[in-house]
Amino acid sequence: MKGLIIGLQDDLDPETYAEFSQLGLTHILAISGMHVAVYVGCLLYIFSLLRLSREKSLLLVMLLVPLYVLLSGVSPSVVRAGIMSMIGLYAARKGMLKDGLNILSAAALLMLLWNPYYLLSVSFQLSFLVTRVMYRRSTSCTEPRNTR
Repeated sequence: MKGLIIGLQDDLDPETYAEFSQLGLTHILAISGMHVAVYVGCLLYIFSLLRLSREKSLLLVMLLVPLYVLLSGVSPSVVRAGIMSMIGLYAARKGMLKDGLNILSAAALLMLLWNPYYLLSVSFQLSFLVTRVMYRRSTSCTEPRNTR
């Protein structure tokens, strides 16, 4: 369970890992942006059950996201997702949430300012590439098409 939630594979026995590998499911054990999104969604849901205001909930989640990033091993994909979620939560709190591409670019800039060698990391490159492609695909599905 720790492997699925925070990416710890120390307690995972080799047989179980082999079964995940045979089924082609080892990517489930890698922490990604989806895990950060689920974490943020769960926290927002819990805070709504506790009847906290929207602003207070968003602020608390912004403060708790770095904790999850640290617990899960600080891989480039998790750092990207953490930064993106914190920027998105801040923008939502201020009523300025507009474009996911700007948030993605800001996350890349912040990560590269922190460590320029991230640019050489395949994990960094793939994380941003895949996120960009998913963003483009999701926006192209909602845009009207010219049908001449």
